[in-house]
Amino acid sequence: MRKILIICLFLQSVVGFGQATTYDPYSNYGLGEEGSLGEAQFLAIGNVKSSYIDTTVVNFYNPSSYSFLGKGMPLTSVNITGRLTRISQNDLKSTYSIANLTHIAMAFPITKRFGFAAGLTPFSRKGYLLNQTKYEDGDSVFYAYRGVGTTQKAFIGASLQLIRSKRQILAVGGNLGYVFGSVSDERYAKYKSLTNSGLDETVYRMKSIYTDFGVTYRVHLDTNSNQTLTLGFTCSPQQTLHAEKDYALYYLKGGMFERDSIIDTVAYHPDMKGTIQYPTKINFGVGYTFRPKNTEGNLKQIFELGVYGEFSRINWSSYKENFSDGHSSPSFYDATRISLGFTYRPNIDYAAKTAGSKTLSRFQYKLGFYNQSLPTITTVDQMKETAITGGLSIPLMVLRNSSFNFGFAAGVRNNGSTTAISEKFLNLSLGIVISPSKNDSWFRRYKLD
Repeated sequence: MRKILIICLFLQSVVGFGQATTYDPYSNYGLGEEGSLGEAQFLAIGNVKSSYIDTTVVNFYNPSSYSFLGKGMPLTSVNITGRLTRISQNDLKSTYSIANLTHIAMAFPITKRFGFAAGLTPFSRKGYLLNQTKYEDGDSVFYAYRGVGTTQKAFIGASLQLIRSKRQILAVGGNLGYVFGSVSDERYAKYKSLTNSGLDETVYRMKSIYTDFGVTYRVHLDTNSNQTLTLGFTCSPQQTLHAEKDYALYYLKGGMFERDSIIDTVAYHPDMKGTIQYPTKINFGVGYTFRPKNTEGNLKQIFELGVYGEFSRINWSSYKENFSDGHSSPSFYDATRISLGFTYRPNIDYAAKTAGSKTLSRFQYKLGFYNQSLPTITTVDQMKETAITGGLSIPLMVLRNSSFNFGFAAGVRNNGSTTAISEKFLNLSLGIVISPSKNDSWFRRYKLD
């Protein structure tokens, strides 16, 4: 049997929700790839999320972070990420690019101990187009596989600081989300000797509640708060998502995937109500920041160095689909990730024009690395992904706590086999965080004379 795999560029660069937001041959099972392509602030430090807590960051991955926002300083965050990928298998190569809006979110400090947030972010994404030719019984059969779509999560969240003192803070938080949208898989087959062809289509439509939780513990290791340790933990427990599934099988007379050329409907099962058992996801992160002592006030500029690490695990082996058509669920490997990131800001007083300070000294410079195993199906060897990351956070002087953020990740995906699909990718991410100026602080209390 001669097998030819051709991966075609069929998704043009798009920006926005509701479009296909990935182009990965391994997204053709289940709901596709989980989450977004990444956000600049987290991508730059190796995708560390649970322990990266800051007054200038809308960290909806750890909802306990909302109570750490500056008083009267709500944040609005928007991020766009693009991906350039080169896929190869044997002598075949293909290059594609995509881009999408990864989130729109707002966070509000309500009181000194309580914060609130709301936003919209991708929940899962699917995008691929694969072709292959097989020889069976003296005839050649052309197969094509296509998947498109994305599901979204609209969420609201809240955070409360249970302990707040000069030296330590313990905060908890949670997000309540609504998952919606649809993804579809299509399979096309045509014998060379026959005029007609066949097409089957499976569509998942999501309409379900989704929850996740976070805990943050922060402690100053010295009396001057020059050394700070942050521990972050997030958990999305295993939960049952409600969905509807459509399945159809058609005979076609025209080209592949062309609905206008349907000549007969062999099977049609719409609106099959069912559930998807979505796996548990946990993240545990550690962050450490250091500033030099300046007890005598002789330092013109005070730098800050940060080190962050995180371990993540998703129990994809527990993923199950339960619909009335009786089709078996795909079986996945569990996925794990180890991340390491560094931050460096030459001058922490970035909002003031310190004498002799340069503009570049107010930037925050970031570098990172991550290695993860992907939730590929168990019938093939598990894929691994490794990347180096980096980026910048540029404060906007006019608006306090506002910043422009850039992040990148350059890496590879493969399973070690010389005959399997291999990917090389470059992610570029741009984000902006907007906060009111000092004179426009929200939630201020006014007193009448």
